[in-house]
Amino acid sequence: MLSLFSTLFSTFVIATDFMRLLAASLLFAVLLVCSAGAQIGVAQDSSLAAASDPFDTILVDATYVPCTDTTESLLIFTSGRGIYARGKEGALFSITTGLVDDMKDAVQQAQSATDTASLDSCTTVGVILAGPRFLLINNSAPTKQTKPIQVRLERLRKFARKKLESAMERLSETSSQEPDTAIVTLPEVAMEELRRNMNNSPITTEWRCKGTVTVRAYIGREGEARRAFVSDVEVKGKCGALLVTSALRGVLRTRFKPATKRNGRPTSAWVDVPVQFQYKRR
Repeated sequence: MLSLFSTLFSTFVIATDFMRLLAASLLFAVLLVCSAGAQIGVAQDSSLAAASDPFDTILVDATYVPCTDTTESLLIFTSGRGIYARGKEGALFSITTGLVDDMKDAVQQAQSATDTASLDSCTTVGVILAGPRFLLINNSAPTKQTKPIQVRLERLRKFARKKLESAMERLSETSSQEPDTAIVTLPEVAMEELRRNMNNSPITTEWRCKGTVTVRAYIGREGEARRAFVSDVEVKGKCGALLVTSALRGVLRTRFKPATKRNGRPTSAWVDVPVQFQYKRR
């Protein structure tokens, strides 16, 4: 189902108005068929409780594709944490308990849907909810059915944009400070474990996304990633934001071997983590 959803969503990026309407109609039919299964998934996880890993359970996965290459990706987690990327920049943010609970209520009540009559490839938002359930929303003119999710997403999107603008400059300055000369080994990570912890959107497969995203992370003494931002992106076209959120999530969920000082004790340190993405045929 995820594969079919991503295929049809991709159609809106490149198709004519007629083909967009055709794809929307087909998707709507598919969503009706799978709605029973989606409801079972929601019932089994109705509490939507946050896991001990704050970046483990995704509440909302939204992809914004305008008529330019500046794609946006927004991941909201049940823990109240979020990852937002616009083009080739990405940042983390936290949401207040009230806003998280409000979004959880909207997600629990949402049904798979598509704004069939009003979709426009320049304003379309593809949304994957816990369940899974799927929505295609016209962000400038949502229907009554999709508006509860759209309004809340737009509020969080604007908040995340502000966080991105301030966080990138601040973290870049902090991480470029002179390193501790007592450090003899930098943090290390097992790449296979990192890849298992990433969230690769099904849309990246349809768009054949590939490239490298370098995440600069501050690793604590216990090997946890305390802070992270994207320092370099070598990705073409609309794939940038999707790969940025995936790379950030992978780094934040992965335990590192911490840096060590001359005396052998672990210590905190910044490290660059290049994350490679290869397109694989299904």
